[in-house]
Amino acid sequence: MHWRSLTTRDPVLLRPVGETAIGVFGGEPFEARVVAILGAADDAPFVVQLLSPAAANLDEDTGLHLAFAEADDWWRDSGQAEARLFRFPANSPARREGVVGEPVGSLLCERRAFSPADVFAESETGGGSRMLCAVELERLVDYARTRGDAVVWVETYELRGVFEHPRIDLGLYGLEGDDPALTSTQRIEMATRDIVEMLSLASAEGGRFGFRAWVG
Repeated sequence: MHWRSLTTRDPVLLRPVGETAIGVFGGEPFEARVVAILGAADDAPFVVQLLSPAAANLDEDTGLHLAFAEADDWWRDSGQAEARLFRFPANSPARREGVVGEPVGSLLCERRAFSPADVFAESETGGGSRMLCAVELERLVDYARTRGDAVVWVETYELRGVFEHPRIDLGLYGLEGDDPALTSTQRIEMATRDIVEMLSLASAEGGRFGFRAWVG
């Protein structure tokens, strides 16, 4: 059975379960992004922000506080969660400090399946990809190669409980020794080698790591 640790930036799909208390959700699923995890354990409540909040009669400053009805130290790729409204603090990036409001009922929360094409499109943007595990990063590297591109910038985070600690020493920030005379194939091979080495160093440390990537 596949389990994974929840991280921020994980994309999820929310579907209503039965009646909702205030009728926020219709019958259609809603896409959301995890923006905060509240607590010291992996099964702690977490907050998501809808990608299209207006479609659920919410504004940009309102998210959803979710707590799994039956949670363990790890959560499955889908599960039933009890949902409440969550008001983000005004003019503050510390979304963990928001205010929990009234319940909206039960929602089925599904982590979106990893799609190399979708993540590649994300990684071409200024915000980079979602949080990836090592296997997903390797799959993104392989997919980028089929497009004639390379993953050239990677931010690495050590995942301790609900916190994501930046590890600049394990990041990649462009190609070292980049030479304008290199061919595209040589650049891709160089970038791939750098990522393999980085993942090897992270693996040797043990623990859990997450990665955000950009292609170029």
